[in-house]
Amino acid sequence: MEAIDSDPLYGPRQDRERHSVGIEYEIILEQTLSSMGIPFETEAQLRIRGTARTPDILFSCPVGIKVPKRRRRKKIHNNRQDDDNGEDAFEWKVVCWIDSKALFG
Repeated sequence: MEAIDSDPLYGPRQDRERHSVGIEYEIILEQTLSSMGIPFETEAQLRIRGTARTPDILFSCPVGIKVPKRRRRKKIHNNRQDDDNGEDAFEWKVVCWIDSKALFG
């Protein structure tokens, strides 16, 4: 029992703490999406419907998210560097669902 209590990363107490943080961030995610007027169903609602897959958030319709492009090597053309600045630095990704992970590792 002493070994379990002395482990700062893994054990029953840490599992409970990680679970609590996960629940808290799912609630924050739901509140944020609701305040933005984005329609979605929660994992609990999906379970009630009996769906086979239950992400934390299932969008009612796909949502476009603007994200930074992955960094590429800078190209040199005619003695100038081609930086990824401005609108070219972003791209759109289609998101249908979110499985929230407050902690990962």
